[in-house]
Amino acid sequence: RYQPDWCGGFHLLCNGLVALIAARLTGARSLYFSVGGRTEVIGGGATGENRIFGGIGALDWALERSLLRLVDSMDQVVTMGTGARRFFQCHGVEVPIEAIPGGIDDFRYQSGEGPREFDVILVARLVPVKRIDIFLKVIQAAARELPAIRAVIVGDGPLRSELELQARQWGIADRVTFAGHQTDVASWLRRSRI
Repeated sequence: RYQPDWCGGFHLLCNGLVALIAARLTGARSLYFSVGGRTEVIGGGATGENRIFGGIGALDWALERSLLRLVDSMDQVVTMGTGARRFFQCHGVEVPIEAIPGGIDDFRYQSGEGPREFDVILVARLVPVKRIDIFLKVIQAAARELPAIRAVIVGDGPLRSELELQARQWGIADRVTFAGHQTDVASWLRRSRI
């Protein structure tokens, strides 16, 4: 019933593509939210989490160029950080790109009172793009100077068993708690110092 001003999609394929088509059909402007950053297009999306293109295996540079042209067809692009914005700009995307980092509701996620159970918390899906292996390496390095350090990982995903194995192999399994998926993340944040 109403003519939209904007049609937007999170992730390039396929929501961003659908938003572009819907915008063209309705006379609206198109908006692509690049949540996955450069992994959505690099090598044709072979390194990203897209079920179709992530399964290609080999990097496809011709497909990457096509995806970059698709991004450049949008009226506006929003990235989660400046690295993705730089990537798109360095690869010829000339449409306006704004970097808007994820926000936190500071009323809901306030510091708690009392002692902290954990020194460090990480909240994420346990997938390759989140690089939780680096977080584990940081905890391993910190444990050399801070032997009592305690960390918690809130989230779940396909890498959980692999990450738990890494924690055991790196000698930090007793310092890292894998809490799994939690619906009340705020309470976990209040139990953590950093």
